[in-house]
Amino acid sequence: MNLRTEITRRLIRSALLKEMKEKPVSRITVKDLCLRAEISRPTFYQYYRDVYDLADQTETEFITALTQAIGQTPAFRKADRVRIYKSFCALCLENRDLFLCFYGPNGDPAFIHKIIDNAPASQTGLKTSYDLHYSLSFLYHGTAAIIYEWLLKEEDRETPEQIANVIIHLTFEGISQKYLR
Repeated sequence: MNLRTEITRRLIRSALLKEMKEKPVSRITVKDLCLRAEISRPTFYQYYRDVYDLADQTETEFITALTQAIGQTPAFRKADRVRIYKSFCALCLENRDLFLCFYGPNGDPAFIHKIIDNAPASQTGLKTSYDLHYSLSFLYHGTAAIIYEWLLKEEDRETPEQIANVIIHLTFEGISQKYLR
């Protein structure tokens, strides 16, 4: 992809995220995006079929990047979990507006389910005494809620490593008495 194409696509995606802060995808028009990105309609249609195609491609690329950050094998050692969650949180922070838009009130209600469906653990054939889907749903929904609240902070935000440790602690140790004050 050449630099001009990359810049144009970035402008269009940035326009989408700005619009999604104000309204759901169903109320965003190509005209809205073109005005915000300062491009022509033919330029938009050179890259995307419609607003839904843009949203879907944007979401899919982010989920792919998240899946790659997680890695292909489940992490059983704490050091591996910290590394994986740290890179996951860093990627979410780097794509803060995107995560907040797609997970937030104007986003895609199926966003977390799409991440779960692409999770490496979903395809490993791991067996537990209960349905693995329940575990993944609990883990991903809880993780997403923590990351969402973390990304909403404008100041005094923990580092990706600190928030990764919070997620790991809650996931593997739960809420202990020392945190209930």
